[in-house]
Amino acid sequence: MSKVIKISDSTSLKLKELMKALEETGCSEKEKMKVRKIFKIYLDGKAELNE
Repeated sequence: MSKVIKISDSTSLKLKELMKALEETGCSEKEKMKVRKIFKIYLDGKAELNE
């Protein structure tokens, strides 16, 4: 049985802030996609630790 963990609004807000900061620094679309993947991996790892 797996545990379902909802992403909180604060996490969504953090991702939006991160993407905005990347945009302001002039990151390419390819770099932004890498950051999204890394952020998701971080969240998945954090979720597993909380189980």
